[in-house]
Amino acid sequence: MSKLLLTKEIFDYQVLKRAQRDFKDIANITIVDSLEYWELFFKDCQADEKVVLAEYENYVIDMLNQKELKEF
Repeated sequence: MSKLLLTKEIFDYQVLKRAQRDFKDIANITIVDSLEYWELFFKDCQADEKVVLAEYENYVIDMLNQKELKEF
């Protein structure tokens, strides 16, 4: 199991949940609400865990960028 910390100031919970659903066939992802961060736990990854974490983070960043462009 691997853990990814994402700051709440930048990462929106709804976007994380959407990405979690989109990655359901790639990894089992649990999102935990801590004080300043979202703690994401990845297990049962279908590829190297480091690669899956990096791809998930990139995917979420891309979703946030698209959301900001739509609002702009």
